[in-house]
Amino acid sequence: MAGRAGHRHRRRPNIAELESPEMGQLAADYLEAYAAWNLADVHLKRAGDLVQRNLISQAEYQDAEAQSRMSQSKMDGVAGKLRSAAYTMQTSLL
Repeated sequence: MAGRAGHRHRRRPNIAELESPEMGQLAADYLEAYAAWNLADVHLKRAGDLVQRNLISQAEYQDAEAQSRMSQSKMDGVAGKLRSAAYTMQTSLL
């Protein structure tokens, strides 16, 4: 809504917020996917160090890399569902 110069507009408070159980589940799914990705990323970094020192095989490193990518993909998918539902997490994780 456009206002005239010199006029101040106050933002009105929300009268009500509608939230379905599905939104709560999506938020929980996102947090779970984030935790899984974070753990997979830690494993990938450790595997990178170990493969450089020849303590694990290249195949084991590639497995860790694939797990990290799959975890990130799942997290991104859930985040996309949340954004498409116009949901903003108060924890600022998105």
